[in-house]
Amino acid sequence: MAGRRHVVAIGVDGPGTGSTAPDLRYAQRDAQAVRDVLCDPDIGTFDPGDVHLFLGPEAGATEIKASLRRIAIGSRPSDLLLFYFAGHTVAPSWSHGTDVYLVTPDLDVSRLSDDPDAGLRMAFLVRDVLPLFAGTALSILDCCRAGSLAGAGGVDMISFAGRNDARHSMLAACAEDEFAREDPAGRHGLLTHQVLRALRGQALDERGMVTFESMANYVSAQGLDPEPRVVLHSRGTTVLTRPDALISVKARPTPTPPPADDAVVVRALQSPLDRQSAGVRSLIGRLARMARERSSIAGAHAAQSTSTTTSRVEYLRVGRRGRRSGLRQPLGRRIHRDGPNRPVRPGARAPPHPPPG
Repeated sequence: MAGRRHVVAIGVDGPGTGSTAPDLRYAQRDAQAVRDVLCDPDIGTFDPGDVHLFLGPEAGATEIKASLRRIAIGSRPSDLLLFYFAGHTVAPSWSHGTDVYLVTPDLDVSRLSDDPDAGLRMAFLVRDVLPLFAGTALSILDCCRAGSLAGAGGVDMISFAGRNDARHSMLAACAEDEFAREDPAGRHGLLTHQVLRALRGQALDERGMVTFESMANYVSAQGLDPEPRVVLHSRGTTVLTRPDALISVKARPTPTPPPADDAVVVRALQSPLDRQSAGVRSLIGRLARMARERSSIAGAHAAQSTSTTTSRVEYLRVGRRGRRSGLRQPLGRRIHRDGPNRPVRPGARAPPHPPPG
């Protein structure tokens, strides 16, 4: 039976009650972004119903501790707990650096000397939550002194009660004596900006998934200053997101749905001549050749006819130049323009005109 996958994400910009420290700009935005990517319907692996988000004024220490205790006490070995915090931390002077508090809006540092449990102590996680959680616990801390969780109160969270517990892993923004930073360009904490990049697909393993191990390794390789603190004791199989599933869906072509029964299907009209274009071109070529051949024959006949007519004309002209014509003349009257109309026998001379009187 699959276990439940819990997330407790906390983001607080303010420095707590009575503190003069400046507000952070992106802590609450960071926690919201981490929650959103873990619950993303496309790539997330967490049920929103199992995610507890505490932001700004609503992030009271009492409510947070109650939620963590309920999850830890009711857990099973197959369950998962991911704890995320972005905000200020404070180390009271009386603790000599042995006790670090995650700042919530209701934290009053002046009360801690009389009531050490008045705030959200890292020691609370190490002593009252992680040892009781039966499954795998993962922590991401984007805050100053984040590395203190590995040895809060002098107790190593990884080997609590003297056993090497492979269930617990941690990614911290800095060592226990260093200060975390925000990234104005990315509008996130320096660590969280890279965590989000990893969860969205920059830290895919060979299966196309992002595990806590692949995410931590990716973040550690980005050359951040300060350098993140990483404690990896889980088996590296805890999947946080599945970006490859979304990539595969986007790369897959969308099938064209079949038309509905009553849909009007419009197809482009096609000319029948398009299928016979080669035959049409061949026919046009043959007709053109025939036309050229006929034109050549007609021209030759016309040239021959012109040559024969010219010869006959020349023959007539030559005959008329001589005294006798080789052409026979028909019988008939020879009409003179200025004499009486008398018949003339063929071959006889016409009488001379009478002299003018």
